[in-house]
Amino acid sequence: MGAAIGTWFTAVTAGPIGHPNSSETLKHLAENPMWEEVRQEVASLASYERRPDLYQRAFTKRRGELIQRQPTLSNHWLLHTSGLAAAAQAASREEDGNRIGIEEVAAEFARFVTDPAPVCEDWLLLDAELPDDCRVPIGEWTLERVTQERLETLRPTGVLGQFRPFELGSEHLQGAAFLHRKTDRHPSRSFFRLPLMHARPHVQYADPQVVMALWSPEPVHLDAIYSREGSQQTVNLHGGVPVEEQSSDGETFWQQRTIGPFEVEDGLAFSIFCDRVGMLMAAARNELTKGKKATARAQRLGLAAEHLVQATHATYGNHTVMDGMVEELVTHYVIALEALLSDGDSGDLARKVIQRTAALHLSDASRVGVAELAGRAYRARSHYAHGSPPPKDNPFGERDLVLLRKLTLQVMLRWLILWKSDETHGAMLDQSLLSRQLHQLHVEKPLRDFYAATPPSSIPADIRRTGPGSGVTDPGTES
Repeated sequence: MGAAIGTWFTAVTAGPIGHPNSSETLKHLAENPMWEEVRQEVASLASYERRPDLYQRAFTKRRGELIQRQPTLSNHWLLHTSGLAAAAQAASREEDGNRIGIEEVAAEFARFVTDPAPVCEDWLLLDAELPDDCRVPIGEWTLERVTQERLETLRPTGVLGQFRPFELGSEHLQGAAFLHRKTDRHPSRSFFRLPLMHARPHVQYADPQVVMALWSPEPVHLDAIYSREGSQQTVNLHGGVPVEEQSSDGETFWQQRTIGPFEVEDGLAFSIFCDRVGMLMAAARNELTKGKKATARAQRLGLAAEHLVQATHATYGNHTVMDGMVEELVTHYVIALEALLSDGDSGDLARKVIQRTAALHLSDASRVGVAELAGRAYRARSHYAHGSPPPKDNPFGERDLVLLRKLTLQVMLRWLILWKSDETHGAMLDQSLLSRQLHQLHVEKPLRDFYAATPPSSIPADIRRTGPGSGVTDPGTES
């Protein structure tokens, strides 16, 4: 391998080399006669079974059926992702051509192809503000406040590493909040990177965002999606680092990363909450039928999470939404409520959802308040869906939208707390409305136990106290 790379590297760096990201440059480098010997050495050291990431799959169509042909080594991966093409271009531009040592390049490239296959990770940039050293498990995800030092540990190293893609190097990422997890998906193996093909990429990662929202209803936004493939490369799949100009005197300006309203002060309580609720979310989302398919209830939970995230990404601060989107966001919240509280039967759905929303609350005043709010939301959604103008006497405004968002999040949290694999929520909630004893046993006690052991950032008023005089002005939240 060392001899083959050395011969090829010397030959291609003797003349000018174009931009290493250009397909024409890669084609030119691969057409050198010495490159075929390099490929043969790679094939002997790294089989498809051991390093599938170095190969590209090809298909042929036979009698209308796609049949996979023998995978072949990918010149793009061997030249571009390894950093070899960029290193060759850098060497070709030096006067003596020797500042990048050929022996060092050959040794590192050999390590590149003989190392184990890289583990791929999703890295999601959020606009949240987290405490120092925050590292919180949320299901299969880890939420982390990263420093520049932490990001530098992710950067590819070595003489070739300096030329590999690394798109997490922004100076504005100091202290940024990231969600990350291991994944089997390798975007670099596909011509089309998956998040870019999705109209709303953030909904693909709804679950951990919703768990954070259940801690505090302040909106948290997903700003960028990155894919990291071990120590080989980190590429941006969607979005970017939002920045804004700052100044202390009106004359000197600097750029600073934009941070949203979601802020965590009690890191320990937040970690305990996210760990437990993340497990509840994962258990409910992974509920399977006997045929090993997601149950209808698990699918509805996923639908509710997606609509909550869509509504969140159109909400800024605590009250501000995009112009003309109040009715659309109301629709998202109502769909989320229906997904959580329906039982597959569309008959009299509005009444069922309103009553079951009320049944999840512990005081008479709270039940009356949330039922009234949910009813108004249904009427606003109906006006919007049928093209009718909103009612003039009692329009659904931004303040109502804030209450509806908090209510919907409370319903999802309580849904998860009461979730059981052997019964539906709907039947239990319907029965609890008819029996005070059943309500205390199946609703009130589990909710009180959870909020006592794993409280979110604020305790809802109906949990803090019940009985006469416990009315709420902010349904489902702290008054």
